[in-house]
Amino acid sequence: MLLITENHRIDKELYNSFVFLIFNIKIMAETTGKIVLCYDVSDKHKQVKDALKELGYFESWKQLSTNTIYEMPDTTVWHESRQVSQALRDITAVCTGLGIKLKKSFSVLIGSEAAGYND
Repeated sequence: MLLITENHRIDKELYNSFVFLIFNIKIMAETTGKIVLCYDVSDKHKQVKDALKELGYFESWKQLSTNTIYEMPDTTVWHESRQVSQALRDITAVCTGLGIKLKKSFSVLIGSEAAGYND
């Protein structure tokens, strides 16, 4: 079955999957925990990262079992205790304050395990 809205056809199953995904993202947005924030900005990369660090974000983590410090990719940070929705508000506010464009952003709640690689 297809839903038709203003000359757009949407498969009903795809629509229901999308609604389910949005519902689950909304639930996750209310959970506070360890999050990873990835972003692309138009300019001022160092100033963006410095501003995020002032808000409690980190650019590296230490694996306790091996004492290895892992650096995050250049436009990725993590926070010990944040909501994913707050992370998006943080990066948006930082970019607005610096007068630059936020091109893309994604934040995700992570579990207790992580793996990393440094070149």
